Amino acid sequence: MKILVVNQDGKDRSHILRRKLILEKYPHVQGLAGTDKITFFVTACLFLLQFTIAASLGTLGLGYWPLAVVLAICVGAFANHANHVVIHDAVHNLVFKRPLLNKLTAILADLPNAIPTAMGFRCYHLKHHAQLSSYDFDADVPSRWEVDLVGNSAWRKALWLFCFPIVQLTRLSRIKPPLPLSRTWTFINVAAVVLFDVVIFAVFGANALLYLLASFWFSIGGLHPLSGRWLQEHFSFGPEQGTFD
Repeated sequence: MKILVVNQDGKDRSHILRRKLILEKYPHVQGLAGTDKITFFVTACLFLLQFTIAASLGTLGLGYWPLAVVLAICVGAFANHANHVVIHDAVHNLVFKRPLLNKLTAILADLPNAIPTAMGFRCYHLKHHAQLSSYDFDADVPSRWEVDLVGNSAWRKALWLFCFPIVQLTRLSRIKPPLPLSRTWTFINVAAVVLFDVVIFAVFGANALLYLLASFWFSIGGLHPLSGRWLQEHFSFGPEQGTFD
């Protein structure tokens, strides 16, 4: 794969280049990398946890929606955040050696999110590693309109962080060129999550689905303490600032 490594400041910020340099200097680091099948069992446990809580809340009825929101903040957000980490590891083929099993693990982890994200994340995250901090290629870099709109306003920053799941989605439109998502796996991902949502809603009711959606929202944004992770990892405060230095 050809790597475009030039950023606005002319520096190469590629994770791939950094990996090469690290291994040249510290070759023993390679022995620390590998797969961990235990991650799959953790994923299965997270799925069962979220399914059980959602089903229980669903049987109580929509009248208990405040309880669903509270549990989403206190429990579901942490479980779904862990699912995001699983998806990340599966994207890098760190759960199983076979890519197929990693993709299936990522989709399993994506089910409690109630919104299909795994295969889209796979495509854009690998691009992020290859072209770290490049405005036109790295979806983790804030768009210029975000910087202009939020500025130094405290309440705008709070609103921006609360709506972070939507904000992050808007960045994909600026990536050049549009990335060729795997149609087959994207379809499988979307179909699996949508089918799961339909079953949850049909069998357990709206409150169950509300819990899963709220868990997803607070796991990424919603001013939840976990939102700090998205600021801590490779976050830059403007399109011209990289996180390599």
